Amino acid sequence: MSPAPGAHTNAWPAIAAARAHDATTRTPFFVAVPGTAALLVGWGLWTGLAGVASPELIHRDRDGTAPFFRANSGAEEWTRLLPSYVLGEVGRQRLALVWATVLGVALFTRGARPTARSVGLSLLGLLAAAGVASRFGAARSGGRDAVRLAGRPALGLPGFSAFALAPARWGPEVLAWGPLFEPHRHPGGATIGERLRLPAGRYALTLDAEPQLPLSQAPELTIRGEGPEVLERVVGLVPAAGLGWSGEFTIEPGETAGVRLALRGGSPFVLKAIGLMHSTLSDRTGLIR
Repeated sequence: MSPAPGAHTNAWPAIAAARAHDATTRTPFFVAVPGTAALLVGWGLWTGLAGVASPELIHRDRDGTAPFFRANSGAEEWTRLLPSYVLGEVGRQRLALVWATVLGVALFTRGARPTARSVGLSLLGLLAAAGVASRFGAARSGGRDAVRLAGRPALGLPGFSAFALAPARWGPEVLAWGPLFEPHRHPGGATIGERLRLPAGRYALTLDAEPQLPLSQAPELTIRGEGPEVLERVVGLVPAAGLGWSGEFTIEPGETAGVRLALRGGSPFVLKAIGLMHSTLSDRTGLIR
């Protein structure tokens, strides 16, 4: 039996394995699904239902990648962890090998019925595979993993620190150009945040940087939302405590689908880290209550 056109096929090996096992044990189908196969069937159902709920995320964007796994992600976006169809992508074969191994284990895992132990072991295996894929993945998140909870209530680990408005922090390793910033190499701006999905509001940005000239000039921060008709805004940065610069900007309600932050001009510097947090000040009324 083959899947219907357009259906998600990532759950079919698990279903086939479960049905083959069911034929040998003569038990009902859903009782006979092993823990690993049950987890993969759940994954297939989740991707299918989430895709139906948000069909706009399935269509490819300007980079030829569907944003589904960027929008529906946890600590790390799944776009980095799954192999793409781009033949020249670095690490594509290794990522495919990781997930082919996971599907192979699920296919040949046998068990009478899912138990808490088998499902728990399957979850640990999935986490281990995701960790290995993260090591192999060459794509850069552009700060999206760091800002996913920015401005929202969150719990920081380790330490269990509670935040009413969580901050975000990321380094040059997630950027395409870091860590050395040379303005003449980026006439259109050096991106420090790509497709950041931020709630509307005011934000404070800090750059931890080491200037390369004795009398350095601060770069400008440019903010641009998704869409051809969105105008680019420029914010001046000022020296921050210690080394680096800081500034504040506003995300408008129409820009929450994705924002690009970039640096332009100024003097060369070595970027250490970028910090972003929800600001407590407003341009119009002062303190936000």
